[in-house]
Amino acid sequence: MGMQCDGGNLRLVDVRSPGLGGGLQGALRCGLLLCAVLGLIGAGGLTEPARAVASPVDVAASTTPPTPGFATGWAAYAASTRGVTSFISVVDRGTGEVWARTANADAQVASESIIKLYLAAYYLRLYGGHAATPPSVKNRLGYMLRFSDDATASALFTASAIPTIAAAYGMPNTSNATSSVGYWGAARITASDVTTFL
Repeated sequence: MGMQCDGGNLRLVDVRSPGLGGGLQGALRCGLLLCAVLGLIGAGGLTEPARAVASPVDVAASTTPPTPGFATGWAAYAASTRGVTSFISVVDRGTGEVWARTANADAQVASESIIKLYLAAYYLRLYGGHAATPPSVKNRLGYMLRFSDDATASALFTASAIPTIAAAYGMPNTSNATSSVGYWGAARITASDVTTFL
């Protein structure tokens, strides 16, 4: 999952591969990806040593696959040429090892629609898991995720949802927005915390 900034509007990018399924389970499974990318207007940097940036043609012609660090650097560079800052964290889901990240991966940004994943996790946890969650609740959560429905997110939001999920998943830099605790889109998240969650 990722976010892109288009003319000041953040939108969730669905990078789901075939066979993941639809509905709430499919939406949550598609979140179990290697990389979470949050794009916002601004500037950022890489934690790895600076590298010469090859052109896409050079990368395509290479017989050696690019490393995660190189791919992260290239993506951040390409985005920056368009005035977009990328907040990137690439983690091996099996080991938890961080493969690459931008220097700003721990910088807090507004959650916007990413928080809808956390809201879904909160309600599944509240009811004791997927099987125990009433079908009507699962239907609302599925609708909210499939259509990125703000009205459903607003109706389901509770100020305890974000701290509960942040604590459960070990996301130290995820919190309610201090100036707008009741507004879910202003909650604070980081790329590193998103990869921890996913």
